[in-house]
Amino acid sequence: MGDLKSRVRRGVLSAALVLVLLPVAACSGAGSDDAAEARAVAEVCGGFAEEGPAREALTALVGDAGDVGDLGDVGLVDDRSRPDDTLRALKEADGTLSPSELANGSPFCRLRRAGEAESLLDITFREALTVPRAGDEQTFRRFRTGASAESSSRYAKLFFPCRRPSEARELIVAAELERSGESVVKGDQDPAALQITVLNAAARVVAARLGCGATGLVDGRPVPVPVAG
Repeated sequence: MGDLKSRVRRGVLSAALVLVLLPVAACSGAGSDDAAEARAVAEVCGGFAEEGPAREALTALVGDAGDVGDLGDVGLVDDRSRPDDTLRALKEADGTLSPSELANGSPFCRLRRAGEAESLLDITFREALTVPRAGDEQTFRRFRTGASAESSSRYAKLFFPCRRPSEARELIVAAELERSGESVVKGDQDPAALQITVLNAAARVVAARLGCGATGLVDGRPVPVPVAG
């Protein structure tokens, strides 16, 4: 009888432990397959930053699998990215935007460290109805690419026109990049310039896949617009 009570007690305790641990696992946001999904900077999000200035800039912003000081050997995970959904949403854009679309956009690229839940960097795209006026020069630096491009310490935005051969209406595309507090730029590199370089590279890939003509998006590193004296 005593053995039976002991077995029942152990079973109850084991079940209780499982119930306690389940919410922790569910809320962690980091999957058990992260090691298999981890990639280097050149491979994430369809390889939009595969080479050149874009790869250098993205590496400076989020690190790389080979940068032991930042990421060890765990690499980057892009499993929350939805590039196909992003392209589909832009192709279906009809000039009407819901509050959700205005606020969030579609996640073209979301990066996090393998084994961690918090995003390091998010790039989203959406349709825009107009190209907005430039922001505060004390907060944002303007760059020459697309119809409008600005970047601050942790946020960048870019607008470009897209006229496809099969469409009579010109689409205005808005691209945004946001970095979390976990993303730390080392040395004296300029975060604003790095961000707009990465965002411009992503915008060029999206524009090419949409078949846009005359976007105004430059190759390589966008040049800052001089501040009026």
